[in-house]
Amino acid sequence: MSPDVAIVVGHRPGAQGARAVDGTTEFVEMSEVAGLLAVALDARGYESVLVFRDDHRGGLQDLPGNVNATDGRMCVSLHFNSARSRSAQGSEVLYAAGSTRGRELAEAVQAAQVLALGLPDRGLKAIPRDGRGGIILWRTSMPCILLEPVFGSNAEGWAVYKERRQLWIEAVANAIVEVGGEPV
Repeated sequence: MSPDVAIVVGHRPGAQGARAVDGTTEFVEMSEVAGLLAVALDARGYESVLVFRDDHRGGLQDLPGNVNATDGRMCVSLHFNSARSRSAQGSEVLYAAGSTRGRELAEAVQAAQVLALGLPDRGLKAIPRDGRGGIILWRTSMPCILLEPVFGSNAEGWAVYKERRQLWIEAVANAIVEVGGEPV
């Protein structure tokens, strides 16, 4: 039986992505979050599968194929932002430009995460094929979104995120189920 949701952990052990103000890397944080999101989805009757990027330079190119092999109904890729400016903050969701189902999922998740975290709403980002995140968003065979709930480089935002993380996870799970309907 195919899972309802493929949960992708952003980045990989050899290239861990953004670093938060407390030193936490994107890969470490989102590995933990992925497991917690899987538990939250399971509690709602949704089966999920965790997908990790292969730990080599070409792993990003292989990632969509690995996601597609799950035969899931939708894909959620977990990340967090960072910026040189320590004042940058907010939550956003990326989706493939032109994907109606991707946009629908992105809208529900963005509304849920903004409400749960209370951080500024940076909105939805419709990503072109060659844009940031385009590989996973465009090359998966199911609706796919990329979550950026917080800027780890913003101390205030990171503190709010850490305090409300479980609430955020529950809100994201609810939004996924709302859009996805009955589990497979």
